[in-house]
Amino acid sequence: MAEGGFFTIVGLICVSAAIFWLVIPWAWSPVDDSGLVMQIDQQISGSGRLSGTFSQFASLYQWDQDWGLFRPAYWLYQALFYQLPVSIAHLVRLIMVFAAILGPVVHLRRSGASSIRLWLTLFIIVAVASTLY
Repeated sequence: MAEGGFFTIVGLICVSAAIFWLVIPWAWSPVDDSGLVMQIDQQISGSGRLSGTFSQFASLYQWDQDWGLFRPAYWLYQALFYQLPVSIAHLVRLIMVFAAILGPVVHLRRSGASSIRLWLTLFIIVAVASTLY
């Protein structure tokens, strides 16, 4: 298959997936934790936005330290992401899904991989990443 044809089909698949994902109710997500959302809201209402965000970050750090974990991306995600309006959070999730799926395919394409390898990689990533969407 010609190089342009591959990217046309991949583009159509991505646009179709985006349309499907955009019709999902924005408040729905399998990863939302209402307890953490309420906790960050409580921190902000008691201390202000900047101080409350830092306090939540420190709280999550301490919590992970008690469990023997080190997850700075998790601390940032919880402290910042759960402050976003639901519609913006939904859009950010879609961008993260596309980056997770298309990033490796684009890397392989730039490395000179064959079309068959690109299709196989795309298929495997979409199948494995089904929990992302």
